[in-house]
Amino acid sequence: MTMRIALVAGATGLVGRECLRRLAKETDVEEVRALVRRPLPADIRVLGVRECRIDFDHLDEHPDWV
Repeated sequence: MTMRIALVAGATGLVGRECLRRLAKETDVEEVRALVRRPLPADIRVLGVRECRIDFDHLDEHPDWV
């Protein structure tokens, strides 16, 4: 089975949070990365989601995240 990395933008919103919760439970997802402007809520951080703080106007500064 191929392990995947999931990347979620808008992860602090209502839909984004639910996506993170569901992806964190998937057995074939190796890592869940959340592109965020502000810190993730504590209930999401405990799921093992990798918080990637980013300025969406300068995505080129973090090519390894995207």
